[in-house]
This record gives sequence, structure tokens and C-alpha cells, in this order.
Amino acid sequence: MLLSQRNAYCTDTISAMSHLAPTDSSDAVPQLKLAAIYLWAGIVSIGCSLFAGIDKSRQRKALSELDDRLLDDIGVTRLAAAREAKKFFWQK
Repeated sequence: MLLSQRNAYCTDTISAMSHLAPTDSSDAVPQLKLAAIYLWAGIVSIGCSLFAGIDKSRQRKALSELDDRLLDDIGVTRLAAAREAKKFFWQK
């Protein structure tokens, strides 16, 4: 699945989950169902963050493997590419 497709899935799933949750305490949704909704939304959110981090790591690795001519084509110096490649997947 492409990153853009995965991001769309994550966004759509989490927003759908938020619409299932009751907005006031008079709603008749059982507490167990509500807890399951929030748990699933949390799992989806963590999974989406993990997949985004993995994709970021792959892109940084690919950037570090480019030669000087290709780096020059995209306007990135060797030093900047090396600095970006050293970042952990959770760093921006």
C-alpha cells in the first residue's frame, strides 16, 4: 500500500471512529462498546504512526545512497543528506 493510501486509510478510520462515540452521557451506547471504539482507534493510530516511521526510514536510507549527481539534481548537499539519514524514524 502506498504511503498516501495508508495515510488516507488512517485518517478515514480514525474519523469514522470518532463519529461512533457518543457526545453526551445520555446516549445509550454501552461503556464496553465505547471502550472498544477508543481502543481500536488507538491501535489504528499507533499502527499508522509506525508505518509512517518505517516509510520515513526507507526514504532516508534511499537518500543516503544517492550519488552526488542525483543529490545535485534535487538540490540537496551530501552533508544535508547524511544529516537526514542519521535521524531516527520518529524524528522530523
